[in-house]
Amino acid sequence: MRVDNRGDTSQWTRNVRLDSAYVSGAASHAVETYGVDGLTAGSVTARNVGESGLLLNQTINATVGTVDAENAGTGTGYAAFRMANRNGRVGSSYPDNIRVGTVKPRGGGRGVFCVPGAAAPRPAAGRRRHRFRYAPAARRRCPDAVPHRENRAPPTRGHPARPGTPHPRHRAARRGAAYRATRRGADRRRHGSGCRPAAGRGGPPR
Repeated sequence: MRVDNRGDTSQWTRNVRLDSAYVSGAASHAVETYGVDGLTAGSVTARNVGESGLLLNQTINATVGTVDAENAGTGTGYAAFRMANRNGRVGSSYPDNIRVGTVKPRGGGRGVFCVPGAAAPRPAAGRRRHRFRYAPAARRRCPDAVPHRENRAPPTRGHPARPGTPHPRHRAARRGAAYRATRRGADRRRHGSGCRPAAGRGGPPR
């Protein structure tokens, strides 16, 4: 399912409401948006889809309740919940305008993925910032997203934004004996994206 403005890219597709979607066995993404201003989605459930469970491209002012994905993008760089193509960008900045309640990835390619130049989601009201919890089988990666202003990541310096391409800054973490993105303060600022593995599920990103 895709909602976009490709017929006239000078105009946003506005005020899209999706109560719930259940997609199983699709070859591509379960739900995708591109060029949308104003998205309210209750739940997106994806099972055994070829690419992402929910993909937001160049989408602003979005509120999503739950993304529940099992085996989304298996063997690819896609994720249960993916943001790309200047998602969340308003003018030349990235204000807080992408809000997500819960992401439940199991198996598949990745859990939450933010392509460089896309805004990382802000947890819905009442939830802590930058604390994504992943099922044990979910792969974890948030390279050089643009989180909130106080945790803005450094520029990518031309690193290619394509699925499955590790950023050089993360290679050392892959080789390390422990992945310390769970630590607060300096470690979180150093890693920029603030990814947080589930409790007891440490170790370097895969």
